[in-house]
Amino acid sequence: MSGSDAMATHASRWRPTQNPAAVRKYSSETAAPQPPAKIILEDHSLVEVFRRSAAFQRIIAYVQGCSEAVESTPNHQRLSATVDDCDDTVRYLVTDYLPRLHDIVTAIPLEDMAQQRFGNRAKRVFHARLEETVVADMEKLVRTFPTSAGRSEEAITDMATEVAAYVMDSFGNATRLDYGSGHELHFFIVIMICLEEHGDGGGSLKDEPARRQDYIFYIFHEYMRLVRRLQKRYSLEPAGSHGVWGLDDYHHIPYIFGGAQLINAEVQPVKPAADQEAMVVLPKHICDRAKVEMLKDSYLYFSMIAWILENKTGPFHEHSNMLYNISGVEHWSKIYSGMVKMFAAEVLAKFNVSQHLLFGRHLPWNTKTISLVPSPYSVRDSGATDAASVPRGSIPAAYICTSGSHQRRTYEDGGRSGVERSRAVRAPAALDTSLTGTRGEREEPTATLSSFLSSTPFTTLHTAPIIPALRAGAAPRYTDTTRSAIQPTCCEADASAHSLHAAQHSFGLSRGYSDSAEDTVACTPASDITA
Repeated sequence: MSGSDAMATHASRWRPTQNPAAVRKYSSETAAPQPPAKIILEDHSLVEVFRRSAAFQRIIAYVQGCSEAVESTPNHQRLSATVDDCDDTVRYLVTDYLPRLHDIVTAIPLEDMAQQRFGNRAKRVFHARLEETVVADMEKLVRTFPTSAGRSEEAITDMATEVAAYVMDSFGNATRLDYGSGHELHFFIVIMICLEEHGDGGGSLKDEPARRQDYIFYIFHEYMRLVRRLQKRYSLEPAGSHGVWGLDDYHHIPYIFGGAQLINAEVQPVKPAADQEAMVVLPKHICDRAKVEMLKDSYLYFSMIAWILENKTGPFHEHSNMLYNISGVEHWSKIYSGMVKMFAAEVLAKFNVSQHLLFGRHLPWNTKTISLVPSPYSVRDSGATDAASVPRGSIPAAYICTSGSHQRRTYEDGGRSGVERSRAVRAPAALDTSLTGTRGEREEPTATLSSFLSSTPFTTLHTAPIIPALRAGAAPRYTDTTRSAIQPTCCEADASAHSLHAAQHSFGLSRGYSDSAEDTVACTPASDITA
């Protein structure tokens, strides 16, 4: 293939900016609407702008900060023995507000579901009741913040209105009667706001992690109890689910916190004990129903598995294929880091989720340092996000490699094949580190996918449920390098291939993966699925 032909192919794959004016506007301005509002809306190109923004990094920093607080900590080993030992914010949400929402659910009679598969219309009554008092309820919450002491009544009402916007979208959609990871994300932003108002900037832990633990072990757990009830009682449709090939129909963040809780749980205790065998928790134990029942009250990860087993029938590897594959990973630390990477790629950076994300004073749309990309194939360094205003927490190099992806640079043919293969260079684990990348030539692949699997460090994954296309020996093709590395688009033709690719990519099971900070990550082949 000549250089000109390759360039034409390259250009045909690239999708031009759908709304240049919007990208130009939001690449140079800070937006903090009050009350919080959607910014991405229908413009797909703004997802990439968001992915490089301080707001994106801020969410990841708080997710990892809360995970750090519960690392290697079962539920019963939390620092605050009871909710009475927690601050006023935790006590208000756990003992007052969320229980009142349970009472609302109990008081609303269900409607006939004869003509509906998903979504009992009584859920709309729940949202109406929620909206009636949400601002007043959030004023009570805001008054529990230590920062509210010097605020005027107007300022307290403004902040309550901001928090109320996120709360209203934390329990599903009243129109579509669905629930998904985007609604869960909005409730986590409520937790972020509470932590920030208590002086927690979301960085790495320096003091005792009691407050962050309280927000996960009490507030988030109580929230999970409520939304599970909503899902089951109102038969809510999964929002944006990949079906059997996704991680979970409704959730993602609990698997991050649950994975963090289990870090080093697979290691034998140093001190021998009578129940030493029971103290060792392996990833493969999620496939053992007896182990799941034993551990569900101690670990959020196993609580999620128990909920799946309670509500789904059939073999686990069929209805929860990705979780089954992940159970073959040897270490919980690898599962945790994989869940963070998958959260960045499959939740935050997905248009279906980010288009509904609300930006406000506590989560401003701030992309002032992002420069426009004038050309799809003559591109100078686009610059890294200025994270001066972002809480300084650590972001693992593994995450940066996946979701920080590539700095696009000018590509010149130089007599080479003209077919590009991009490599993402691992950067040091710092929040505001610039990323660099290289482009080189790529030889046409000749090996079959079967031979690729046999030569890939894939042995830790269970292979029984792998799709037939992977066993058929179809020739692999490389991912389109003009798109973001965190978009697993090479498997769009088959959702099951997407599941396999996501598991490989996020959990370090793809070809070219290395734990070395100096190594590069090569493009991942994918199946050429044909009819």
